[in-house]
Amino acid sequence: MLHPQEVEVWYVLPTIRKEMCRQLKKELTQKQIADMLGITEAAVSQYTGSKRAAKVKFSGQFNDELKRVCKQIAARKIDPFAGVQRLCRQLYKTGEICKVHKKIENVRACCDVCFR
Repeated sequence: MLHPQEVEVWYVLPTIRKEMCRQLKKELTQKQIADMLGITEAAVSQYTGSKRAAKVKFSGQFNDELKRVCKQIAARKIDPFAGVQRLCRQLYKTGEICKVHKKIENVRACCDVCFR
């Protein structure tokens, strides 16, 4: 069984990056996004083309928060890494990480690993 942090690293963070790239592409160039997120332009292209991080879908509520964070990043009001941290905390706070984990693996209904 995957540990919640493994789910976060292998599935959640790439999906957050994908959604950030898609949102930021509305206002910034591919090069600006790559520089801002510390990834290559090729990675930005793969994220926006859905060639990376295609397994996980977030809830509407989490996607709304992600869009708010992206607007703040694009406006240079917050650092991208602070935005990712904020989003990860939100995943645990709302239990979204558990939903993602259950989609990826057959996790017991009574799993409470994230909350110990």
